[in-house]
Amino acid sequence: MTQKTREGGDDFFCWKYQVWYSMRDCVFRHGWATTETCAECEQGAANMKLLGPPPPPARWTRLPAAPRSRTRRR
Repeated sequence: MTQKTREGGDDFFCWKYQVWYSMRDCVFRHGWATTETCAECEQGAANMKLLGPPPPPARWTRLPAAPRSRTRRR
């Protein structure tokens, strides 16, 4: 992740990864601990204090588990 240019929706510069992106994305990454680095980041914690807790993950991320194979008892 090395994006040095700032795009239209970017309002935050991440010190750890040296990239510009949305502050809301930082809060999501910190709050849901998408990486160990983001989970422990003080910059993410400060952003969460400003913006509040992250939104819940999208429904499609909660995929159902595959059914377990059933064994017949005789």
